[in-house]
Amino acid sequence: IGKKYGPFDMTLMEGGQYDRRWSEIHMTPEQSVQAHKDVKGKNMMLIHWGAFTLAYHGWKEPIERALKEAEKKDANMIAPAIGETVLLNGQYSLPESFWWDM
Repeated sequence: IGKKYGPFDMTLMEGGQYDRRWSEIHMTPEQSVQAHKDVKGKNMMLIHWGAFTLAYHGWKEPIERALKEAEKKDANMIAPAIGETVLLNGQYSLPESFWWDM
């Protein structure tokens, strides 16, 4: 996909509600970052992590693991607050503090 259609300015990668029993259905946060890299994404937003609780992981765990992996793999991630507007102008960066820790 990355070779044929990429690069992508923004990727929306699912990365929540994962469990080893659902490894064929839901990606882990680390797999989501790798998928972003595979499709040649420039900016990534993790989605479906703050949704209904279906798995046994903590509510903040997916975003925290994805941010850590994104830093390791030099992937630019954004994490807007629920309902926050994101302008599609190519200027994306993480805030100094995260809304889920406030």
